[in-house]
Amino acid sequence: MLAPCAYGAKQIEEFSYSQVMEVDGRVELSGQGGWHPETLDYPAGVPIETAVARAFDNVDIILKAVGLDWSHVSHVNSLSSANIQYDVGSSIFHNFATAL
Repeated sequence: MLAPCAYGAKQIEEFSYSQVMEVDGRVELSGQGGWHPETLDYPAGVPIETAVARAFDNVDIILKAVGLDWSHVSHVNSLSSANIQYDVGSSIFHNFATAL
């Protein structure tokens, strides 16, 4: 199990949960969100597009921490508790497309 970066260390300590695992040469990331990478605060009061952008930034941080980049990503699953409207879906697509 890997727990790179501050949020990963917090998840390991508090919940014994790793956001990154390597299994048979394949790296799986899970539970990436829109928290601020330095303060670990969730983006209360910021637009959902900002939270989406931060989530993609956090994935980028994790990828770099394990020696990978977006060219190694084969797919992204996006789960949300809110109804995804066109502009939010568009923000997710934009962030993924520009990350490649």
